[in-house]
Amino acid sequence: MVEGIPEKLEYGWKSFREDFKSTCRRLDPERFYLESSPCGGDYPSDPREGDSHPLYYTYRHAVVQYPLFISEQARSTTGPLRSLRRFMTGEELWPKGYVNQVTAGQYNPTYNISYPDKPYYQYDPDYQEKYQVGWSVPQLREDTLFMVTSWKKVPIPETWWRRAASFFASECGPLERFFDAENIEELIYRVNAATAWFFKDDAERIRRGKPHYEAGEPRRCQGYIYVKLNDTWPQFYCTLIDFFQEVYIPYYQYRRSLSPVLLSFDFQDRIFLWGVNDTSEEVQGTLHVRVFSQIRNRVVNEFFIPVSIEAGESKVLTSLDRVCPIVTESVVHAVLTGADGKVLSSSDTLVDMERHQTFPQAKLSLQAEGNTLILRTDRYAHCVEITGSEDGDEFGWYFSDNYFNLLPYEEKRVEILGHHTKGGIRAKAHYSSHITETEYTAPHCRL
Repeated sequence: MVEGIPEKLEYGWKSFREDFKSTCRRLDPERFYLESSPCGGDYPSDPREGDSHPLYYTYRHAVVQYPLFISEQARSTTGPLRSLRRFMTGEELWPKGYVNQVTAGQYNPTYNISYPDKPYYQYDPDYQEKYQVGWSVPQLREDTLFMVTSWKKVPIPETWWRRAASFFASECGPLERFFDAENIEELIYRVNAATAWFFKDDAERIRRGKPHYEAGEPRRCQGYIYVKLNDTWPQFYCTLIDFFQEVYIPYYQYRRSLSPVLLSFDFQDRIFLWGVNDTSEEVQGTLHVRVFSQIRNRVVNEFFIPVSIEAGESKVLTSLDRVCPIVTESVVHAVLTGADGKVLSSSDTLVDMERHQTFPQAKLSLQAEGNTLILRTDRYAHCVEITGSEDGDEFGWYFSDNYFNLLPYEEKRVEILGHHTKGGIRAKAHYSSHITETEYTAPHCRL
């Protein structure tokens, strides 16, 4: 089946449904055979049946929030700025005169290799050169060219298209939730923070697997596959690991959203807090829910409840009714602690979108103990970035967590990974001007 085509095309249908299937059944009868991906339903990529490629950026499906099985999900990423600077000039990254906004009348450089002058398709500046060396126009049918329909307008420079894959504009996350950028650092953050927000919303909803009014029912959703892990050449599209093996905001958020024991806020008519236990054992502990005011710099409301989550269970643990009304500048924070005092899961989120916030100038403290970093903050620190440098080498620094939010009553411990044995490490909240640094030497390298 092909996404975007209302009918079921018959090209290759007999081969997949009969020839290949019979051969696989004869040679490997115990293995499940999937005829196609996507497969099933009343139309190609129908989320109600089989597996689907939802393409939320292009189509409005019959089912959006709780599809049966997503076998292809993707959102645009770029990797960190240090990687982009290896294959893009400063003028490509942020052209002179560029303004990071979307207006109704601006040109929308979306893609169609056969019609580069059309404003509704992403323009490919290398179009003529490619066809001079023998490229052909792919077709679905004799009279229908394959066009990457991408009418979504996004605030990114036209100079990016030579480096961006064809669906980049369409598959950008909800950029409208984030501030307009005034420089390249803010633009790279905006694109990737939007994708991270999408993961927290989309992947965690699929993990929950059902709406709150079916809390006692089995999960509707049975699987979620992110389609692309890493880039194989220096470009950008939707990967979690770039060509230089560097990771950025989306990678760390995706890891957090796939935690085996997950706490997840669900903003509906009421604010619900879910617990998802995808381990093989029951989880029991104490749930601590806090409402933290950024302006007042303190917890303004909180409560504790005992919880238990069976193995393989997803359920609503509580609502936040008892701490409402909540001022929209607040952060809600939940921590599940076991009987031994160990944190089993935690989650935090802004009550209102990032674009509506005024973030404090958080000052971090940073200390290295062996291969562990200990971080604290005096105010709410949004999207704390940890970076390292050994004699100017900023590549190859990895951490057990990064690009996380930190509250003043927390102590965050982060393991230093990667091949570096020494260097300077710095930490900074994204919206704060304060930078904190410390020196690091691996324990086995010390005299």
